[in-house]
Amino acid sequence: MNESSALAPTTLKLVGVLLIVSSLVDYIVLAIPPQISEKEWLLGYITQIVDRGVIPLVGLALLFAGFWIEGATGSLKPSRSPILDIRFWSLLLATVLGLVFLLALPLHLNNVRLLRSETLQRVRQEASVAETTLLAQLQSNEAKAAIEREQTQVKEQIQQLLADKERLEQFLSSAQVPPVLKEIVQESQKKPADVEKLVKDKLNLDALKDARLNEIRGRRDQAENQAKLRTAKAAAQTGISSLLLAIGYSIIGWTGFKTLGMEGGGRRKGR
Repeated sequence: MNESSALAPTTLKLVGVLLIVSSLVDYIVLAIPPQISEKEWLLGYITQIVDRGVIPLVGLALLFAGFWIEGATGSLKPSRSPILDIRFWSLLLATVLGLVFLLALPLHLNNVRLLRSETLQRVRQEASVAETTLLAQLQSNEAKAAIEREQTQVKEQIQQLLADKERLEQFLSSAQVPPVLKEIVQESQKKPADVEKLVKDKLNLDALKDARLNEIRGRRDQAENQAKLRTAKAAAQTGISSLLLAIGYSIIGWTGFKTLGMEGGGRRKGR
């Protein structure tokens, strides 16, 4: 094989080794300092190594492509011992990585499950604290006085609106007016004499409590749904990638060792 044709397999093997070594160094650096007891750290670490998992796979593909070209052109020098053959260590690494990514799958799914449970528990506790705080605030004299002031202001505002049809139509057509106020105004149009009663029925502590509780519970449900969706995506994306990488590395390792063993047996018979 001439010098120009020998450059291709050498380049492929060199690039393959560089990709593999740089990936292993990256895995080690990402693990420093190790915090295995921290679920969030472990979840992030597994996600990062899985995201980078295809790089050493490409490195192995380039490395063995270089050896294949040398074998096809007859320039591959037989190794005296498999232990001295870089292919042996590459296949061993592929097998180990296949096992690592296979073990990472259940570990990742378990961490996602635990973090999901903790997140949902925290969201529910925060909502419970907010509800307790709200109920305590509504029982105070300040809250009762504020409700009375608001009732008086709304009653006066409605009476003014009923006397001005143009302003009344603008008020009812405005998107910025709360639905409860529109409802009071519409009822007041039918029974102008019952404005004060309608205001007290619609704007009281119980109505305010129900509205605020619904807001708190709505935010809680939204936070729970976001947490469930986020963890489901994390479990699916990293889990599937980890499984595929485990299969890919395992196939390379097993088939490679089988092929390497056949080559070694053929050389021994030739001797």
